[in-house]
Amino acid sequence: MPWNGQTGAPLFEAALMDLAEGGFAVSRTSRVWSGPAWPDPSDPPFYNAVVEGWWMGSPAGLLALLLRTEEKYGRLRSEKNAPRTLDLDLLDMEGGRGRFEPDLVVPHPRLSVRPFILGPLAEAAPDWRHPDSGAAAVDLFEASENKEQYAPVAEKPLKAPEITANP
Repeated sequence: MPWNGQTGAPLFEAALMDLAEGGFAVSRTSRVWSGPAWPDPSDPPFYNAVVEGWWMGSPAGLLALLLRTEEKYGRLRSEKNAPRTLDLDLLDMEGGRGRFEPDLVVPHPRLSVRPFILGPLAEAAPDWRHPDSGAAAVDLFEASENKEQYAPVAEKPLKAPEITANP
C-alpha cells in the first residue's frame, strides 16, 4: 500500500531518516524483498527489509519511535493484518529474551517461521542467531515453508541515513 506514491526502498529510506533523527543509528541494512500479502494474497504485495542499529534508550522508547514513524507514513491500525503503508517491528534487542511491554516481546514471537523476515534478516545480520534455538537466520530461512515466494527486488541494500544519533 503506497504512501504518497512511495513503496519499497524509497518509503523505507524515508522512514530510516526519521528513525535516525529520533536517535536510532543504522549500522547494516538488507535489500528490499517482496512477496505475497498475508493472510490475503489478493492484497498488494508486501515489501520487507531488515535494519540493524544502535539505540541508547529503552525497548519501550524504541517501540514508541517505531509507532510514531508508522503513523507519520499513514499507518492506520484497523483490523488485524489489514494492508498498511508501513509496519515496523522490533525483532530483537541485544539478543535478549523477554516481554518489555504488553505488545513488545523479543525476539519477535513468530520470527523463526516468517520467511519474509528471515531472508532480509540473513542479509542484514548474517551473524544473528535465534536466542532460544541458536539457529542462524539463513538456516531458519532455508527451513521455512513457502520461502520461494519471497525474494529481493532491489539490487542494493537500503541506503543508511547520513545522520548519526547522538549518544
